[in-house]
Amino acid sequence: MMLLATAMRATFGFSNPNAAGALFTMVALALWLLPGKSRWAMALKAMMMMVGIILMAMTASRGALIALLAGGAASWLAAGRPIPGKRWQFVAVAALFLGVMIVVPGTMGKRLACTSPQEPSITSRVEVYRAIPQLLLSAPGGWGSGQAAAAYEHWFQPINDTRHYKNLLSTHGTWLVEWGWMDRFLYLMTWGAVLLLAWRVPVSFGIWIAWGAACCFSHVGKEWSLWIIPMASLFPVFWCLRNEMQLPSRRQWLGVGMGTLAGCLLLAVLGISGNTIRKSAHSIVVGRGGDLFYQPDERVLGTAWGKLIRAQGNVIVATDWGGMKQAGSGRIVFSGNAPTPMGVSLPGCSLLWINPPPELDEAQRKVVLSARKSLFLWGQFRTDANPIALRAWAAQSGVTWVDLPGAGLYVSGDKLDWASLPPP
Repeated sequence: MMLLATAMRATFGFSNPNAAGALFTMVALALWLLPGKSRWAMALKAMMMMVGIILMAMTASRGALIALLAGGAASWLAAGRPIPGKRWQFVAVAALFLGVMIVVPGTMGKRLACTSPQEPSITSRVEVYRAIPQLLLSAPGGWGSGQAAAAYEHWFQPINDTRHYKNLLSTHGTWLVEWGWMDRFLYLMTWGAVLLLAWRVPVSFGIWIAWGAACCFSHVGKEWSLWIIPMASLFPVFWCLRNEMQLPSRRQWLGVGMGTLAGCLLLAVLGISGNTIRKSAHSIVVGRGGDLFYQPDERVLGTAWGKLIRAQGNVIVATDWGGMKQAGSGRIVFSGNAPTPMGVSLPGCSLLWINPPPELDEAQRKVVLSARKSLFLWGQFRTDANPIALRAWAAQSGVTWVDLPGAGLYVSGDKLDWASLPPP
């Protein structure tokens, strides 16, 4: 049923229907920026707006519907009061809009009728949005471009939850998580400044509110073509500023700055509760830190390697060799190829290498020999390499060799019985 409903949603050439819904929402509002105030011009705009709403309804995007309602309400509010002579147009459009929601089959009406708090689309968003403050606080310098969804899945998604995400289901949340605190502050400050300037042109203000609302419910901001309408709506704002020669007061700018700072502090406070993850430039620390995992290999530990590691309790993940400085006297875990720079060693540490490559380079061999104790785990059913040469070298070098029964190159969590492994 869900696949059928998704197939019936129109995308109009975009990567997902939510992007198309956001476009037609902004088009429906932007029509009122066009010149012409006669009765026939206003009636034509109202009909064109209705076409835009129909197209938006065909995408069945509930986020776009909320954006349309928010943008329309914001335009009305910014106008100060509705103009009596034009009120009938808004009533007619609203009535036609409700009719579209009921008449157009397989689109918005049916999707709204199926909406419930237990719907996967809603529950997944609640889970992801709830984790965003923790993601922000755990990485003061940001998680990196394109890494927001991976960071959530590895470190904050419930371990038994297998849903995969390309982003954090929100443009604002995705970008804020990827960036550091300075960029986060500037991003929120820019939104506040744009809304402050756009307030003097009601329709422009409504467009930016609608665009901001659409960016709350889906990562539509990655579609750069969608930024054309909100950016173009600023031209009337700049024209108005040029004619009036009056910028917002210092008090208003100060209010935007203080509001942005308060928003950042609120996000940080919300992220404190239960947050045990700390990311730095070279490592990720879970809890108090313990065993250190060096650059986990997805081929060996799977794409959900963060959950596997997090299940061990207090651990450290070194994202590069610089993070190895945090290694204590405990166990260091390599997986797969584990690229090792020349001239490094692991004095005083024990090394556990899960599915090492069949041939170690010189730097890797030196690291193995420098460790206090080394243990190789080899998947019994690996078909990518022959372990004879490596097994012989390990025996000559005093490296313990253990075959993992029932495992290949990929080692699932149930194949790694950490309690049965030799202690560090």
